[in-house]
Amino acid sequence: MVGGEKMSKSNLTGIKPQDLTSHFGVDAYRWYFLRAIAFGQDGSFSWEDFSARYTSELANDYGNLASRVAAMVGKYFGGELPASAADGEAEQAIHEGLAKAVAEADRRIGEELDFQGGILAVFDFVKQVNGYITEQEPWKVAKDTSDEGKARLATILYTAAESLRAVAVLLNPVMPETSQKLWDSLGAADSLGALADQKIGEAGTWGRLPAGTTVTKGAVLFPRLEEKPTA
Repeated sequence: MVGGEKMSKSNLTGIKPQDLTSHFGVDAYRWYFLRAIAFGQDGSFSWEDFSARYTSELANDYGNLASRVAAMVGKYFGGELPASAADGEAEQAIHEGLAKAVAEADRRIGEELDFQGGILAVFDFVKQVNGYITEQEPWKVAKDTSDEGKARLATILYTAAESLRAVAVLLNPVMPETSQKLWDSLGAADSLGALADQKIGEAGTWGRLPAGTTVTKGAVLFPRLEEKPTA
């Protein structure tokens, strides 16, 4: 369905996939149709819905998280990923959230062919990490120059970066180009190898990204959308 009407050549209600991929990108195109429409069922598409989800879930939630974490590692630690040294309840909640996301995504996709549910499980974790950053306020913690403050800041940023490492692996089958950009930004290949060689089942193993890894801001994962092209 497009705009509430069935796709039809005679009524000119169809949309060329090339129009969507050129505007949103191939990764976002693949993500949207797996995330917004249940596999094997009819669904309704609108340009406005795609644009809204792209901006909210991809650019703001996922892309902005990756950009903020890389920028803070660069600003506060010279681009070198610090070691986690002061884990607490907040970090434990992230560890548990990741384990839950991996198990849920594996069950939904691997056993039930529920791609929508699997993707939503991963993005629920992305939202959890965003909430963690907001609550921990690393930009304020950075003002505490004591050893305890430095250890706390290091823990927050390591936790966020390690979470992104897992997200890159989990979303690689759906968004390979985006995941590769993030993998490169995290400098993960130097210690963990190629992204294509990572196993989904091991994505939830905490602490795989070693301290000392060089983190760079890299390319924007989801560029700002241009105006909708006219026919």
